[in-house]
Amino acid sequence: MTFFNFFSTLLIAASLTLSFSTPSEGKSKDPEHYTNQEWKNDPDFIPDLQYPAPDSQAAEERYKEMVDSLDPKGNIILDVLKEEKDEISWTSVKNKTAEVLGYFRAFDAYISFEEGKFKKAELLVSVNSIDSAVPGRDHRIRNLFFKSMQPEMGTGVLVLDKVADGSPYISAIQNGASHKIIAEGLFTLGAVTVPVTAELVVMWDQENEILSVQTLKPISLLVSDLQLDGNFPALMKECNHKSMGNRVKIACKLRFE
Repeated sequence: MTFFNFFSTLLIAASLTLSFSTPSEGKSKDPEHYTNQEWKNDPDFIPDLQYPAPDSQAAEERYKEMVDSLDPKGNIILDVLKEEKDEISWTSVKNKTAEVLGYFRAFDAYISFEEGKFKKAELLVSVNSIDSAVPGRDHRIRNLFFKSMQPEMGTGVLVLDKVADGSPYISAIQNGASHKIIAEGLFTLGAVTVPVTAELVVMWDQENEILSVQTLKPISLLVSDLQLDGNFPALMKECNHKSMGNRVKIACKLRFE
């Protein structure tokens, strides 16, 4: 059967893709910003622009192995396009107010169906593909914060496997129209797994038979929930930042066919 023949079912499944948040969206016992206890008041300080790239070959090979081992089950499988228009971006805050925008350039994803019903959505992200347009900064983040040269820290895994209560089915959606969907699942990085909720907007392009999925709004993840806040001191010291924000905002714009 063709993608077009299963359009109604596929739109339901698209609700279960690629932006994520956690219960920490609300209040948390952890601080909103972590302070650098070794900050130096030096207006002429410039972080090392030539900071060396960590050796992440083993982690990148592990990411590729995980992508190759993806084995979606179901009689309909949709794969992410991974073209220029498809992106996963992040925004963090340093020094209380300065926003830093970046992207993860390498990722893979699918949505699967079984007998016309959603089964599973899975997204793999290569942490070592982080790109903030400043290579030295990216190398510091990889080395000091994520420690993503370690194979177990080099890949983030998002699995969504159910539609939240109250999320409507959207089989009646018209070509070019959009619909809000909420889905739930788990996000894992290293040995830490956190529950996630995805608040998404999906759109169907009938002419090209492409399903677009994007975040309705940027979603906040707490660094402390991922147990990475202990890596802040080394990163802040190297960059001489006064503080680093605990929240990271994630946004996604992805297409499937």
